[in-house]
Amino acid sequence: MSKASDLARLLNTDGSIAAQDGLVVDNDGATVATFDRATSDGTIAEFQKNGSTVGSVGVNSDRLFVGDSTHGGIVFGSGASAVIPSNGDGSISDDDCLLGTASNRFKELYLSGGVYLGGTGAANYLDDYEEGTFTPVWKGTTSNPTPTYTDQTGRYIKVGTMVFFTANMQTSASSGGSGTLMLADLPFTATGLWQSIVVGYAYGITVLARGSGYTNNSSTYLFLGKADNNGANVAVGELSTGMTHVMISGTYVTT
Repeated sequence: MSKASDLARLLNTDGSIAAQDGLVVDNDGATVATFDRATSDGTIAEFQKNGSTVGSVGVNSDRLFVGDSTHGGIVFGSGASAVIPSNGDGSISDDDCLLGTASNRFKELYLSGGVYLGGTGAANYLDDYEEGTFTPVWKGTTSNPTPTYTDQTGRYIKVGTMVFFTANMQTSASSGGSGTLMLADLPFTATGLWQSIVVGYAYGITVLARGSGYTNNSSTYLFLGKADNNGANVAVGELSTGMTHVMISGTYVTT
């Protein structure tokens, strides 16, 4: 039997195809099947279960959409290849416009740009998140000391322009150096004068009772407020008194 007669046997009187055992379209090296909607927008292919439509693939203004009859779907935009919900701008209050669910999550998301959270304004745009470590050091405003470190650990989280950090500094001895003591080599440059830092613990260095410190504008260092509370800062010389231990945490703004 010829292929033409095989096809004719499957055709209904209305031109539809009756394939009770399924339909296989096979070709190698060329397009397997073409479905042409011609000039109008609408459904190109419809999918049913038990006679009821459960989804479709179609076209709207030269954009391919994939969806179902109840929950909408997604639209593939032309040009920039945007993928957008087909049923409104966040107007669905249930689980119909989620990218994944609590029980069915994507493993990774890679973005070359940022993400808008809670709105579409510039203030809602997040294009940077970073976690890491840094190695804080003691320096002096006039000359740098030579400490013997037993610990100099730093960790940070950067969200947008906000930097959260912790530092643990221990020395067993120090020599040389002069001027005001600086905890230097913060992971990012501070923007804005006198951003307050919290000194959680200090041994061997006479910081303010309330444990204060502050960053300086356009710098990667911070100063520690001296215990006499007269506006002075801790001097480099205090490192040479013996063992010192300072734990610091803080938040500051960068560019």
